[in-house]
Order: sequence, then C-alpha cells, then structure tokens
Amino acid sequence: ADVDGYLFENPVNDDPKKILYRLLGNRELQVTTEGLRSNGRATKNEYVYEREFTPGTGEFRLRGGVNMSTLKGTGNFPTFDTGQPEFGWKAGWELGAAYVIRGRGAFLSVNLEFGLMGRSSAVESSFLADTVYRRDGKYNTAWFMVAAVPELALGRESRFSVLAGPYYGRLMFNQAKGVVVPEGENKLFEANEDLKKNDLGIVLGLQYKLNFGKKDLGGILGVRYNLGLSNVDNLYCANADNTAFCNGTMKFTGLSLYYSVNLLKI
Repeated sequence: ADVDGYLFENPVNDDPKKILYRLLGNRELQVTTEGLRSNGRATKNEYVYEREFTPGTGEFRLRGGVNMSTLKGTGNFPTFDTGQPEFGWKAGWELGAAYVIRGRGAFLSVNLEFGLMGRSSAVESSFLADTVYRRDGKYNTAWFMVAAVPELALGRESRFSVLAGPYYGRLMFNQAKGVVVPEGENKLFEANEDLKKNDLGIVLGLQYKLNFGKKDLGGILGVRYNLGLSNVDNLYCANADNTAFCNGTMKFTGLSLYYSVNLLKI
C-alpha cells in the first residue's frame, strides 16, 4: 500500500499476476490488472468503477444562531415635523429544527423547518393621527417561523451549498421600549398592536459543512438573508382618514448566522 493505491501480487498465477486498486475521489475506483496469457503475451486491463447513487435519505437537524434585523419603511406616512420613520439594525436570536429530505446523489435537498426567531429593530418617529404621537426606542419581537427551503450542493464533493425558499412567520410577542408619547392606555400605541401578526418572505442562504471536534455531528455553518415581503405596519396608518396620504409599508429584513447538527449523530 502506498500513495498510488493498494497492490496485490501473486507471481505463480498467470492472469492476473498483479491487481492495483486506486481511488479517484470519493466516488470512483480504478482497477488495473497485469498478467500473462497462455501464449506468454503480457496483458494489461484498466477498469473504472463508480459508486452507485444512494436513494434519498432524511436528517433531523437542530439549529441555533444570531441575527441582525431591521424594519424597512417605504412610502408615505402621516408624519409630523421629523419626516419619515427611521429604523435601525438590532441583534436577535433564533432556535429551530428541521427535517431534511436528501435527494438521490445528495445534490438536491429540501429543508422543512420550524422554530422561534427573535427579531429587533430600532425606531425613531413622530407622526400625526388624531393627535401627535412619538415613538423612539426599540421593538423586541418573537416569531414562530416555518419554511420549506430547497438546497442545492455546488458539486459532488463540495462542502458548499446554496438554498432559497419561502418562509411564514407568526408574531408571538412584541414589546416596545423607549419614549412613548402620549403615555397611558391608548390602543393605538399598544406595542402588540404596532405590528401585524403574519409575515411572509424569502430565505436566501449559503451553507458550509464544518464539524467541530473529533466526533462527526454533521455540522453545518450557514448564513442567510431573510427578505420580508409582507407589510407588517399596523400603527402609522391606523387612524389615517385619507389612505392617499398614508401608503407607507414596513417590512422585516435581516441577516442570520447559525450552526446546525444532525440530531441522529449526537
């Protein structure tokens, strides 16, 4: 055995006398035989064998990570003196699980995901409805997320894969901290009424197979861009008499960094 492969030799046998096995990557095996025919003529034959594609398999994966999120405001709001609402990026968290359906050859997979995501955003605004309102602070929200995300490997032996697919989020909790004017019990300004309950969007991501430690846990390090498509604004246009002066939309967007392991290998 050496860098060229595994050589088996039997000098007393006519054909073959030598058999050389050499791996050509993880899926191909080259076999070379040498021998002598009955007339004394030397012979040499080469064969290449390819591993058969395995049928689709499934994985149960656990995922945890962090994110940076913000609300994107567009259009016209009934604002007051300070101009349009301004939103900023804030850190969040996410925990989830997924059932991964691996296709034949492991080129194409489908990730069926669910979990919780904490998304935050800074906000600074003054706007006019039945009176002048002001909101300067931070939204802290928690969403229940589900997604069906196809994943494509970038090569037969590649550690990289790309994924893209739709997600649905259901708002579970919303707390606003900061300056709120006017104070007191006002339904227009209750934090849980500031955002609509449903969010639809698209996940775009890149993953890399990366295992930590000696035990193979099927580790994957990934980064995603979560693009919200739904208008979650339930505050700024709530009491606008003329919708022509209030066509503003607010959409969640964010970038996630996460690590996942195969639950069946823990």
